[in-house]
Amino acid sequence: LQLVNAIIAQMPLPIARFLAATICLCQLIPRLCFVPTFAFHSPSTLEQVHHDVSRSSKTDSHSLSPLQSASSSNGVDTAASSTPTPLSVAIVGAGPSGLLLAHRLLSSNNIDARVSIYEMRPDYRRSRLAAGSSRAYALGLGPRARSAIRSVDSNLWDEVSSRGFPCDRFTLHVTPKIKLRLRDGVKKLPRKYGGASIAKFEDQDTDDPGKLEPSVLIYQTDLCAALVDGLVKRHGNGEDGKLQLSFETRVSGADANDGFLSIQTEKFGVDTKVGPFDLVAGCGGVNSPVRDGIAAAAPENTFTAETRTLPGEFKVARLPSMPPLLDPKSVALILPSKPKKEKNKKEGRDDKKGRGNTMSAFVEPVAGGGACILFAGRSGGDADKESEHEHRKESLLSDWRLERFEQKDIDTFVEDILARFPLLEGTSRKDVQSMVQQLLSQRPGVAASVKCNAFHYGRAVLCGDAAHATGGVSGQGVNSALIDAAVL
Repeated sequence: LQLVNAIIAQMPLPIARFLAATICLCQLIPRLCFVPTFAFHSPSTLEQVHHDVSRSSKTDSHSLSPLQSASSSNGVDTAASSTPTPLSVAIVGAGPSGLLLAHRLLSSNNIDARVSIYEMRPDYRRSRLAAGSSRAYALGLGPRARSAIRSVDSNLWDEVSSRGFPCDRFTLHVTPKIKLRLRDGVKKLPRKYGGASIAKFEDQDTDDPGKLEPSVLIYQTDLCAALVDGLVKRHGNGEDGKLQLSFETRVSGADANDGFLSIQTEKFGVDTKVGPFDLVAGCGGVNSPVRDGIAAAAPENTFTAETRTLPGEFKVARLPSMPPLLDPKSVALILPSKPKKEKNKKEGRDDKKGRGNTMSAFVEPVAGGGACILFAGRSGGDADKESEHEHRKESLLSDWRLERFEQKDIDTFVEDILARFPLLEGTSRKDVQSMVQQLLSQRPGVAASVKCNAFHYGRAVLCGDAAHATGGVSGQGVNSALIDAAVL
């Protein structure tokens, strides 16, 4: 799928549009789910999920299945052993997988866990990601994420989903006048699988138990804040020694053999050694110190981790409301209108083959009626550049830097972006100017993939992007990370 995306990105814009429309008409896009950051699942996938839940509950009522039924008394380990196993755990990274892992361990009746969580960023409950941050786009929580979170208890999912936006619509805008509705509301499960939970959003028929719940769009900070609130609510924070949350604490090294960590506090000062821990879980994303620790401890040529920066780049902006020309309850992928040749020449880009702008806009509705817009793609430059680095230096997104523009240029930029994406018109001038300021003030974000031949060694284990980052191509990063925590 990455190859297909890369090929389409290099095509002249009219051909790319034609090809995209053809693929849509063949119903390949909703099945392949290649659109970044938002997860769509076919009914057949969910049928298998419910089949697996049913089968696992019949064959092994004590199994630690990631899709364990939430209808049990507490969602995890319902049959407690007489003597819980003591386990000291260090979780490096308070992202979704790390926080859910803490929930699962502390909720277990078979494990007497003491969990220490180390996170480099500030406490999510007291801070919010800046509106111009390149990591501020909304994540899509699909059925796998929902199953993993509910494996703790059903209330935790309610606490998480209440901070997001339920959405199961997806629209591709090929041109301002041509749109294709690829997903439209939830589907039904066959009755033989017992239906599913009722969808709880206003324009769905909530009286039909065969309706599937929609995916939930939520910012990562809101997701993590909900999981942290749930942890403190259920287990406290340091009162009984079971849970210790340490924000603004950087882990600089991990010993996979002996279970020690080197941490830096007070704005990342001198290293302090902590431990030993029975288990060290690396949940800190692509740049994982725990993965580095495994690589250092494992015998030569036994552990390999391939990290690769993916082509393309992105920037993110937030709006207080959805653009009026778009469906306020649908995710929208907008292909750009071809920029005028005069503008291309002025900006130093060659439009001989229609490659002046292959950037697209991915618009997501979010809680509170707002919108998150992710501008992504390979823009500008010559397709025959020797390296991706050189290509990025001439890309449109890289040109969006505040120091290069005066106020009059910013006003011109507003007109330019509306010309590229006419469906954003109708948004108030103030909101568009705010969006432009956000784009100009941030560096382009890039995605990376991670592929490891093993996910654990010694006392260390990897979860989420630290183990298998996909770069957002399939929209499954957070869903896979949450399942990792449940499996572990």
